[in-house]
Amino acid sequence: MFIITRSLEGDGAFENMHVISDNISKEEDVIYKHMVASAELLEPDMTILLQCNPKVAMQRIKKRNRKGEAKSYTLDYLTNLGNSYNECLGKSNHLRMNVDWNVNLEVDKEKGTLDDKICFDFMCVLEKVFKSSHNII
Repeated sequence: MFIITRSLEGDGAFENMHVISDNISKEEDVIYKHMVASAELLEPDMTILLQCNPKVAMQRIKKRNRKGEAKSYTLDYLTNLGNSYNECLGKSNHLRMNVDWNVNLEVDKEKGTLDDKICFDFMCVLEKVFKSSHNII
C-alpha cells in the first residue's frame, strides 16, 4: 500500500478550478489533459478526502500564521477548491472515503505533529477500509 499526500486527482482539481476561474486558458486545459491522459500512471485503489469546511480551514490558516498563506487564500478560494475536488473525485471509479476533518486537531508543539491518538485512530480506520476493499481478513 502506498499513501501519498497529493494525487493526480488533486492536481486535476486545482487545474479544473483555475480553468473555471479563467486563470488557465482552454488551450492550456487541452494540453494538460492530453499530458495526463498520455502518461502511464497507476490508478489508485482508494482516495481519502479529508473534508474540512472552508471557514474552519480559513481559521486554521489564520491561526498557523504562515508567511504568505493568510494573504494568499480567501474563503471563496477555499470554497471553490473544495467544490472542484468534489467534482473531480466524483468522476473517479475507485473507492473514496471522506473523513470529517473539522474536528479539533491539536498539534504536539514539541514534535510538530498531530496528537498520536488521532493519527493512530485514523490509521486504524484506513487499515479496516483497505482490508475490506480488498477482501483481506
